[in-house]
Amino acid sequence: MTAFRPLFAVFMLFCAGLVSACGPRVQPLGQFLTAPQLAENSVTMADGTKLPLDKWPAKTPKAIVIGVHGMNGYAADFKIPAPWFAKNDVTVYAYDQRSFGRTDEGSLGIWPGDQVLVEDLRSVYTLVRRR
Repeated sequence: MTAFRPLFAVFMLFCAGLVSACGPRVQPLGQFLTAPQLAENSVTMADGTKLPLDKWPAKTPKAIVIGVHGMNGYAADFKIPAPWFAKNDVTVYAYDQRSFGRTDEGSLGIWPGDQVLVEDLRSVYTLVRRR
């Protein structure tokens, strides 16, 4: 039984290494540089991060939808439903969330964290509502 202890210890270290490799690289929210801004093809967040933006305007909008993609998606996920919404008087805004799609960090695999993503959505909501 004592012959298995070193082997068991090596196995446990190997397992611990595998589990620690699954931890995300987290992108912290940067310092406040400017007020968030909504441009034609992008949204600039308070820390200066630019998020690509797609818009499908309705001729006479009765409602507005902010499209938020899921994991491994981006704003283009709305290319099929958004034109239908626009034809039915609903304007659609869809942006690439940090670390996804066409963002500068899109291919780096950096997780921005829940708080950062929620804060970005709040900023986009506020900007779209003002417009």
